[in-house]
Amino acid sequence: MTDTISPKDLKKVGLPETDKHTSEIVPEGAEPGRYDLCYYNGEQYAPGALLCGGGYVLRCQSNGTWINMSKTC
Repeated sequence: MTDTISPKDLKKVGLPETDKHTSEIVPEGAEPGRYDLCYYNGEQYAPGALLCGGGYVLRCQSNGTWINMSKTC
């Protein structure tokens, strides 16, 4: 991933809603998850998907977790 991500290019999804399925959001280097897909507020995302969740850039990993890219959006 490059440092040239434009916030306007990311889907804005807000904060996770407690009543909807959201995959775990972990820092880079965390232990692998158990799923092939990521979920955010009940929506399914493929590995590599980028979105703006709670003001941060999140990337869907192939292990089913979101990586917080530590970049604001």
